[in-house]
Amino acid sequence: MSKINVGICGLGRSGLGIHVKAIQEHVSDLYRMVAVADVNREHADAKANEFGCRAWDSPEKLFGDPEVEMVVVATLSNDHARHAIEAMEAGKDVLVEKPMATCYGDARRMIEASKRTGRRLTVFHNRRYDADFEVIRRLRDAGELGEPFSISSFIHNYSFRDDWQLQSRFGGGLLNNWGPHTVDQVLVLAGQRPVSVYANLQQRVNQGDVEDHFKVVITFENGLIGQTEVSAAALAGLPRWQVLADRTAILASDDKKIVLYRYQDGQTVTEEHAPQGGFGEQSGRFYREMHHRAQSGQPTLVDPESAADVVRVIEAAKLSSREKMSINLNDVA
Repeated sequence: MSKINVGICGLGRSGLGIHVKAIQEHVSDLYRMVAVADVNREHADAKANEFGCRAWDSPEKLFGDPEVEMVVVATLSNDHARHAIEAMEAGKDVLVEKPMATCYGDARRMIEASKRTGRRLTVFHNRRYDADFEVIRRLRDAGELGEPFSISSFIHNYSFRDDWQLQSRFGGGLLNNWGPHTVDQVLVLAGQRPVSVYANLQQRVNQGDVEDHFKVVITFENGLIGQTEVSAAALAGLPRWQVLADRTAILASDDKKIVLYRYQDGQTVTEEHAPQGGFGEQSGRFYREMHHRAQSGQPTLVDPESAADVVRVIEAAKLSSREKMSINLNDVA
């Protein structure tokens, strides 16, 4: 099985802490890191020396490296679309960190570039491999839930950061950072076309000029309501998941235990499920499956169209919060 030569574009928290780590610790048998790039040349040189590969001081130089077959775009959120398109136009396959883009129009241009150049475009929605999410998805796919009418996802903590994610000019904010994960999960579980979005974004405890708390409510074409609330300003939290159907429900208090409730024979019975796996494992599994699909010519692991749908919902959520009204997704183009 041949290795894919990878270039890492951006050596910050995601580039180093997620992608380099995943390649080195989980899939070094499938990928070879041949180059890295960062605008901080000294930082790039130090990491290249550590990894035994080449260093570049700009994305454009990395894209021009003839040995690089796939580029991991892990730059600032506002630069994802531009760098992904430039890499594909340079003949590279692309794995782009979330968010895919910071507006739906840019996401569409990325998809068009992929079709025009014939290069593979994958979006790093690695939380599709979250252990709790996989259990819930498996129960849904097996018909154990029936027809859900409400899907709720909550991530609550009280935390502070001090980096570019607090600045709107870089594409920061909790919705751009966490929304791609939680909105994507809700859309996948719903399995229906989203039609409208209502949202509330607030800045409560962190510095900067972006939100550190958001609630997004999505209405789907069959009437299902999906919501996701993520907060860095919550001293007390809600369960990670609540899924409601006519005669079943799921409650996941954390990633250690999921309880399926059934109403049968006039009483409620419960069934516990224990998720397996951790964060590092899901990133490795994502890379492994991505390699398999690339080598066998199968469609990309995350359909770019589904990732663009996530960007569309997030853009609608920002507009909804500003205008204090529900937004029809047909109005986001």
